[in-house]
Amino acid sequence: RSSAGTTTVQAKVCYASVCTNSAPVDVIVGAAPLVMSTVLNLVGPSGDVCDSVPVQLYAYIANWDPDKPYPTGTISFFDQDNLLGSVPVSSGEPEALFSTVFPEGNHSVWSKYSGDSVWTPEESTTVGFASDFYVCNP
Repeated sequence: RSSAGTTTVQAKVCYASVCTNSAPVDVIVGAAPLVMSTVLNLVGPSGDVCDSVPVQLYAYIANWDPDKPYPTGTISFFDQDNLLGSVPVSSGEPEALFSTVFPEGNHSVWSKYSGDSVWTPEESTTVGFASDFYVCNP
């Protein structure tokens, strides 16, 4: 294995116990692109919510550390298959905050990271909860 740059290769061909070497050839070797597999976590409500109060959703790239390239791109938030909104990955930490009011009913929210030239696209697990008028008006 060779790093990026130019390297010389030579083939050895054997047939019927007779071996010959090819002429040396210079080959230009490119650097393999760096690809990081993304782990995306979503934090949402841990119980039912009031149907008239904004709920904060927090998504972050869990396996990023300062020794790795900084992720760029967007994190999108969904309720089932409905796009709630998209937020650019923030500077400082690879995360995104999103706030919205959920109508009355059951909700299954998840997030999706778009990926970039280094980090792979990824979807989070789902967070389920109900939004109800009676949570804030017992």
